[in-house]
Amino acid sequence: MKRSAQSIPWLRMPRSLRGQLIASVWIGVVAVMIPFSLYIHNRETNKAVSEEMANLQDQGEITQYIVQRWTRNIDDLMEIVALSPAIRRLDRQSAQVYFDRLDRLYPLRSWRLATVSGEVIAGTNLNRPVTPEKFLDQPYVQQSVRGKRFAGVVANCLTNSACYLHSVPIYGPGVSSYTTRSDMPVGVLIMEIKLKDTSEDSGMRGEFSRIYTRGLGNQEIKSPPKILSLQGGDTAGIEVLMVERDGHVVFPLSTINDGLSVQTPANLLRGAWGPIIKTGMMASEAGRFQKVRAAGSTFFTYSEVVDADWAVVVASDTESSLGAVYRDARFMALLGLLFLVVVSLVIAAVCQHAAKPIQRAAATVKAFSTGNFEARIDSDRDDEVGTLFQNINETGASLRQMLNETLLHAVTQKQVETATEMQKEFILSENLSSASVQIAADFDPAYEIGADWYDVIYVNDTVYIIIADVCDKGIPSALFMSVFRSLLRFSLNRDEAINQAWTPAWCLAETASRVNDYMAENHGDSAMFASVFMAAHQSGSKQLHYINAGHEKPYLLKTDGSLEQLEVTGPVLGIFGSAQYIVNHIDFEIGDVLFTFTDGLVDARSPEGEAFGISRISTLLSAVNAGNCRVTELLQRVLAAVKDHNQTAEQFDDMTILIMKSGNA
Repeated sequence: MKRSAQSIPWLRMPRSLRGQLIASVWIGVVAVMIPFSLYIHNRETNKAVSEEMANLQDQGEITQYIVQRWTRNIDDLMEIVALSPAIRRLDRQSAQVYFDRLDRLYPLRSWRLATVSGEVIAGTNLNRPVTPEKFLDQPYVQQSVRGKRFAGVVANCLTNSACYLHSVPIYGPGVSSYTTRSDMPVGVLIMEIKLKDTSEDSGMRGEFSRIYTRGLGNQEIKSPPKILSLQGGDTAGIEVLMVERDGHVVFPLSTINDGLSVQTPANLLRGAWGPIIKTGMMASEAGRFQKVRAAGSTFFTYSEVVDADWAVVVASDTESSLGAVYRDARFMALLGLLFLVVVSLVIAAVCQHAAKPIQRAAATVKAFSTGNFEARIDSDRDDEVGTLFQNINETGASLRQMLNETLLHAVTQKQVETATEMQKEFILSENLSSASVQIAADFDPAYEIGADWYDVIYVNDTVYIIIADVCDKGIPSALFMSVFRSLLRFSLNRDEAINQAWTPAWCLAETASRVNDYMAENHGDSAMFASVFMAAHQSGSKQLHYINAGHEKPYLLKTDGSLEQLEVTGPVLGIFGSAQYIVNHIDFEIGDVLFTFTDGLVDARSPEGEAFGISRISTLLSAVNAGNCRVTELLQRVLAAVKDHNQTAEQFDDMTILIMKSGNA
């Protein structure tokens, strides 16, 4: 079951003007700040992500270059060693001397020289004896015995640990030491580097140390980046991984993660590093950026293939990259909240001062409702507020005079005529039209004093029209008519005057709500209410804004001959406190005619008691050419039709008509 906004407490607008202004400012500022803040946040986030991706790519390409240089150097060294005479002759003593020299040059590398029958004849780090059968059982040895090279990660090397291993065939010497006697190998040369030593052997660790202490531009970096250690729960920082196709991993950037290099691929993939390692196993030559979830955190990764066996992966946590963006977003939100608080305090102070004249006017009108027509407002103001005070004072005097006459039972025809003349002063009869609109109106009360009225108010470039009908007839209704009229006229003038940025549509809605709330709260017990139609049209605009508060539906006659009625947009004024009034907007082109009226026109009776009715009105208007007619002529045509319908019958109710046409008078 749906609930209206009125039934939801936190959606209700405050009843006070101060509260409504503050709420409007909050809504307006939030409506602007949220999209703007989201735009700035997204832009800064994208910028930070782009910079981080560029940084990861640079580091990945540096690593790729170092690894390619290292593997080429190993390939060249293996070829040189394999072609040396001592190695090709399989001379145990000479080969051992050669390896001892290599050991001093490359202390992290282990060497083996063996015959094709599996006998190891020389090498370094030979502390683990290997039988010929065990030696020949290794796949890489078998491959080299068949004359093929091998390079890659081996889980269990001759050094009893995971290693990066090169194996090449050795061919015996021919006529010279550099010619081959036979196409068949005579031995196998093996070089091993433990996985945990590869970053140091390749020089990668030193290269990254230089970069992260001096920077790519050789500028000193005071705070080198932290290193990721997911297995230790440290998820902030950066790390570079060398990932072998089957899942073996080398961490070249730091020593923190070296212990993971000796783990099996299966264990690594199941561990905290698994999702990041998988990006390396699926790397492409073109390079690939990804956002990966691992160890309960999110990481940026860049992966790229180095060669047929290796890929490089650079990973960094997103929090380090986006932390500044998030801090800025929180700061902007706090700044916006502070701004709203300051603006609210200023509005509250201004409204407290601005509301004093309205409170004085309300107190005086309330005194009228209790019968104290002696109440007055002393003021020397010459603005709209001063005009309101003067109107209220005049209304009080008029009401006091009317009441005194009633109490003295001296309501003579002359006194009634005086009251009628006073009421006529409220009804405008001249200067209704302007350069942008034609207006004609007629007010015909059923008795000497009526409860209908119309009003035309020009404020700056906007014309406001009002046509209204207070319930019942006679003097009581006329009294309330004067109160309604004064409040509506003051509110429209005031809303436009105090803030030129407010639109006519806003003024209509604010005026209807304010007058309704006041009358319902202060005069609700009297059960007096008014149906009101208010409209606003700005010079040069092709739109008409209106509120129909329980009034007869006006007609809009278009230049193309079409005729439509304007719907009711809210209840009558004065009964339902906090009622909502919707402002509708319609096209109001040059030549269009707006025809408004009170129920006295519809209820005009013939001698037989037949009402004039809506159908006669619509038939009469349908025969009018809107583009060619003048509003004064249309008004006279309608009055003539009503007179012809009434004939000798007495007038049933107050009748008021107001017609407005868009275009020069």
